[in-house]
Amino acid sequence: MHFNLTEEQCLIRQAAEGLARDYGSSQQVRAAMASAQGYDEETWTSLCELGLPSLLMPADFSGQGLGAVEMVLVFEALGAKLLPTPLLATGVLSASVFSRLARPKVREIAALIASNKFGRAIGSFQAVKHQLADVMVGVEAARSAVYYAAASVSDNPMSLPTMAALAKLEASEALTYAAGRMIQLHGGIGFTWEHDAHLYFKRARGAATLFGANAALDERIAHHIGLDDAA
Repeated sequence: MHFNLTEEQCLIRQAAEGLARDYGSSQQVRAAMASAQGYDEETWTSLCELGLPSLLMPADFSGQGLGAVEMVLVFEALGAKLLPTPLLATGVLSASVFSRLARPKVREIAALIASNKFGRAIGSFQAVKHQLADVMVGVEAARSAVYYAAASVSDNPMSLPTMAALAKLEASEALTYAAGRMIQLHGGIGFTWEHDAHLYFKRARGAATLFGANAALDERIAHHIGLDDAA
């Protein structure tokens, strides 16, 4: 599948990334998560003003009539900051799960590579390189799966159950692995409340059961491609 973003899709991604930058600091996210409603009302209002919750609604109902790819772009931007909002209730697929991979992959891996231990950059140790490479492979595979699923659903809405299972399964497993490696590779600081690593790990654990356990999704995919009949 050949996949390129349109100009409109790029604008949607930029708008979502801008909102995430404005409201997605560690302090803001922690305060929103600790609030009674579980999200920041100002953030949600700004998100609604951008029209992001109505991306999937038909134009006849005052929506924008767009598709799953556009929703994935929004979840990717917001999820990279772990930004808590009620948006998931209006979306599809597991883009919110996948999107949380971006921040531990880019920011934390870069910090690990640059930090020093025993007079050497941590990223220069072979054991660390191998683990970071494994994280990168998992993240890129999950990203490909989510965008493939979104594009497939946009072309064929009837494929939603199987494509959603595929995207959620790949993204959830990659996020769980990436978040776990992030904590371990940071050493002692990775286990502290002050560091954000545990926030990603907690989100990964919660996402693992979102929309069904991964084992059940495996069975759904196997049934769709006929593997259960072959067994």
